[in-house]
Amino acid sequence: MPADDARQTAGQRLAADLRSKREEHGLSDDDLREKMRVPGGLVRAFESGQLLEHSMFNRVYLRSLVRSYADAAGVPSAAALSALASTLEGNYEEGQLEREIEAYEREGKAESKRGEDAGAEEEPEAPEATAAAGEEREAEGEEQSQEPDWTTQSPPSASLEEAKRREREKEERAQARRREREERARQQEQRRRQREEQQQQQREQRQQQKRPEREPEQQQEQRQREGDRPARRRRRDRRRSGSSNVGRWIVGAVLLAAVAAGVFFLVQSTGGGGAETAQSAAATSDTAAGGAEQPAQQDRPPPANLQLGEMMNFTVVADGGPVRDLKVTRDGDVRRPYWIEAGQAIVFPTGERIIIENPSQDESVLQNIRLLAEGYPYPTSRRDSLGRIVITRQDMQAFADTVRGEPAQIPTQRDTAAFTG
Repeated sequence: MPADDARQTAGQRLAADLRSKREEHGLSDDDLREKMRVPGGLVRAFESGQLLEHSMFNRVYLRSLVRSYADAAGVPSAAALSALASTLEGNYEEGQLEREIEAYEREGKAESKRGEDAGAEEEPEAPEATAAAGEEREAEGEEQSQEPDWTTQSPPSASLEEAKRREREKEERAQARRREREERARQQEQRRRQREEQQQQQREQRQQQKRPEREPEQQQEQRQREGDRPARRRRRDRRRSGSSNVGRWIVGAVLLAAVAAGVFFLVQSTGGGGAETAQSAAATSDTAAGGAEQPAQQDRPPPANLQLGEMMNFTVVADGGPVRDLKVTRDGDVRRPYWIEAGQAIVFPTGERIIIENPSQDESVLQNIRLLAEGYPYPTSRRDSLGRIVITRQDMQAFADTVRGEPAQIPTQRDTAAFTG
């Protein structure tokens, strides 16, 4: 058999024995790659016996790879390196790894026993023996200072203390890696929390910057309404005085016609001497006209003289109880839901149209509200086919022409507030 074929067969046998040891210890492929920290493709190539075909499996790398594999699989590295040397020579036999492990363990026990026996005897040595022992130790030190190539010769047997030391170092390295991972995870969590806090602060700052922009707009609208009040009051007074004069003339004309008719029939029935009777009847009619005119003026309030501006203000008052899930459409702006507590109100300004409805079809919601148009009560019983309260500018103009009296006192702000009117 050619040398390459022999080494390939030996490599397949060694890989199979190492894989068996790994499986005996219950070590999965993922756990093996995690402990060895090598690519999964190299591990699979090694376990398949591709020692000579793979470009990365040179002698130096093979020694390091076999040592790492043995440490991860719980196999003494000295025994594994001895088996690797036989494999590279093409002399590895099936099951030889197990025999190397047994020989390693027997030699370790024998060395421990020899050390105990030497300590128990405590016999003085001759000067020649002491010198020879010193020379031997110096020779061993020189040999250990030069790292041997375990691919061309069998490695020396390591003591049990050395194996335990390596295990402790390996465990310490694993613990250090775990601590590093935990520290990185803690730092990442801390950075994530800091980012969230910064984002929250930025959102709050943006909201605070938007609030001052809305406040001047509300103040400007309030000043406009306050400036329009004197002009509306003067127009209302002029209309009220004109309407009062017209009413007096109408009532006086009706009473005068009635008195004239009575005088005519009286003259016809009594004949002459009716001048005095006519005069007394005329005086009586004047007195009756004056007396009837005063109660009519007292019972009926004067016209409101309501003038519509660019914006129409509608106030929804929760008069019959709390109002829930109220939908209000102002021109093209739809807002929902509005929640109004009992005794409170919201003012909705609009330009051309307002729609007030309850999407849940709960009739009690619209029954609990009292609607004021520019401060005057507006009937909520006027509904469309969908049960909504729809008021256009034309409807509002017709309402303004018929309204009388003074408007109710309502809050001027646009937020929900207690209603005292």
